[in-house]
Amino acid sequence: MSRATSTPSGSRTSSGGVTSPSSMAKVAGMMQTLKKATDLFRACTMCSKKFTKPKVLNCLHTFCAACLQSSIAPGNTVIICATCRQETPLPKGGVSALKNNNLVNAVQEKLEFQQQIAGEGGRKPVCNSCKDSKEAIVRCMECKRFLCTTCKAAHQRMDFLAGHKMISVDDLREGRAQEKDKAVTECAKHDDEMAKFYCLTCEELICHICIVLEHRDTNEHDLVDVAEACKQRKDAVRNFLPTVAEVRNKFNRSERQAEKTQENMAANIDLVKEQLEKESAAIINMVEEEKKKLSSQLDVIKHNRRQAIADMKVLAANVGKQTQHAYDLSKTAIEEATDGDFLSLYPILIGKLQQLCHEVPGDIDQKLEYVDFTGPASKHHIDLGTVVEKLGWQMCGEFGREGVADGEFKLAQGIITCPDGDMVVTDSGNARVSIFNARGEFKGLLKPQDGKPESNFRRPADIARTSNDHYVVVDQSRYVKVFDSEGHFIRGFATLQAGEDPNQKVCPVSVAVDPQDRIFVADYIRRLLTIHQHDGNLIKKVPLDVKPWILTINSKQQILVSDYAAGKVECIDLNGRNLFTIDTLIDGIQGKAAGVCCDSNDDIYVAIHPGTYGSSPVHQYSSTGQFVNVIAKGLYNPQCMSFTVDGRLAVADTISVKMFKLKSI
Repeated sequence: MSRATSTPSGSRTSSGGVTSPSSMAKVAGMMQTLKKATDLFRACTMCSKKFTKPKVLNCLHTFCAACLQSSIAPGNTVIICATCRQETPLPKGGVSALKNNNLVNAVQEKLEFQQQIAGEGGRKPVCNSCKDSKEAIVRCMECKRFLCTTCKAAHQRMDFLAGHKMISVDDLREGRAQEKDKAVTECAKHDDEMAKFYCLTCEELICHICIVLEHRDTNEHDLVDVAEACKQRKDAVRNFLPTVAEVRNKFNRSERQAEKTQENMAANIDLVKEQLEKESAAIINMVEEEKKKLSSQLDVIKHNRRQAIADMKVLAANVGKQTQHAYDLSKTAIEEATDGDFLSLYPILIGKLQQLCHEVPGDIDQKLEYVDFTGPASKHHIDLGTVVEKLGWQMCGEFGREGVADGEFKLAQGIITCPDGDMVVTDSGNARVSIFNARGEFKGLLKPQDGKPESNFRRPADIARTSNDHYVVVDQSRYVKVFDSEGHFIRGFATLQAGEDPNQKVCPVSVAVDPQDRIFVADYIRRLLTIHQHDGNLIKKVPLDVKPWILTINSKQQILVSDYAAGKVECIDLNGRNLFTIDTLIDGIQGKAAGVCCDSNDDIYVAIHPGTYGSSPVHQYSSTGQFVNVIAKGLYNPQCMSFTVDGRLAVADTISVKMFKLKSI
């Protein structure tokens, strides 16, 4: 009994062939590719069924011919895509004249064929020639049919079929053989004719009859073999793919930006709602407090008035009782007393009656009844504030002035902002680097180290910060200087490496640090970008096409370099390949490109010099270099810029630092 055995190069199958890992991987890759392609044409989105006579529109979406026909209103001359709403002109011949998308059925048939021979889902290829549905063992490559053992023998017995090539199902399954696609397509106009030619003029597959009837004039119709035409057209499409991929990537980034904007918008609205709740709660509390105050006032009034009215009531009741008693006693005495008794009582009786006759009840003050309430001037409007939809950049602060004292500048040039709110500014004119807090108050200086000449500042131009809060400074010396978070000098390293001419001129003008803490140094004289490890070891050199002035790095590891003299900002990758260029124009006139930085969305901000002091703007550009807005005007002589953690833009403006913030307008 035979047994399948393993071999160094693969596995042996029951048919005796050897399956190599590369063959199996090729089959798996083909299946994956076909499944991905099938996802494009899984079902007609109009009827949710398998495509029938698939037609492709100008937008490249495919639908059943009948579905398209039913979607067209009488008299319409365009077809509106059910997926993307793009319009496709309706040809004169109607839906039937639209291009067929035979790729749909071809891909589905290919996938079904591969799934069948692979036995996916328990399916196995069955014979296409008999009604017994026996398991197929071979496939005829000419007839494109699976055959069982019996039908294979019958197939080979027929003389006119004897030359047909047969491939075992096992060989197809294991990737040792593949079924070739149809070399020729049937003509769409003439039955039983093969479209072996392509008219480049009409962009149409044609057969011999088509040539005779419609394409015979070779002056008007450029005819080529199908294979040649396909090669030309595939090359043409292939040439577009890199550009289309880049456009796709741009729109993907735009979609992600829209999603981020939507998330930020929703978060901001939730935040404003929280503020609204707090404001309304505060006002409600104020109303409740005022209500309590007025209610207490009413309680005091009620108490005082009740006492006054009660006193009046008691007095009236007492006098009334006395009067009633004198009245009753006098009447009884008159009617019932003897003469002696009456005369004995008379003096006291007449005295009391005379007194009572002179009693007059006090007036009850009707004003004690009155109390009322006067509401606020406006009962129909409560001012909780205003919802603001528009923002604009406005100057929100400034610190420093021209001078040599602490906190003053002669040439504020480089600037960075720190997570704790501190700002560190290089002052080229005073040859020092100053530290300020978030309010712009002077805190101290970066400290050169005695006995370390490489630590001394020589017109410091720019500064960057690493992830562990080390400061990296470049100046007109040959050394890049590194300081710790307390401002103490750690080390210096040269951008010139061993083996290079030590006498050649260098001029480091700008420095940046990426998220991996790699240090990027721009050399103005050498037109060179050197990339270093944090310890100063050189990683690589990147030649520049510009004279670098100031550089920054965005979140996509793209490098933006301003060229002051040329009036432009170039965006390059880590190999120096130009990605795009920004021309720094002021009202259409070329300006000088100075400071450049990016915000958290990779939008680009450029300080531009028009040639005169006091009139420089800062322009905002999109992450791909399109002009967005002028965010500031009238700056003195802006240099480097940096964003704070709370979104303010700090601009080193030569003799001061100006702060800008988005505010409601």
